[in-house]
Amino acid sequence: MAGYLRAVSSLCRASGSARTWAPAALTVPSWPEQPRRHYAEKRIKVEKPVVEMDGDEMTRIIWQFIKEKLILPHVDVQLKYFDLGLPGHH
Repeated sequence: MAGYLRAVSSLCRASGSARTWAPAALTVPSWPEQPRRHYAEKRIKVEKPVVEMDGDEMTRIIWQFIKEKLILPHVDVQLKYFDLGLPGHH
């Protein structure tokens, strides 16, 4: 290893560009960037409305998170909302 470094440093001095030239063995390898997959460039259009039913408070919180983060950014859909919880039971 020491012999290799001496040879590299002598090459750098001989070329006169010791600061701009770096051997490939001493540089960090640059990995090719992974290709990006564009599965959906636009939102999916749903023709008919979808019924959204809520029950107790915990399912309401979980469904709100799923709907806002996973569904609505990717799907263009009209939602029909029905509350089946006890306060809205009448």
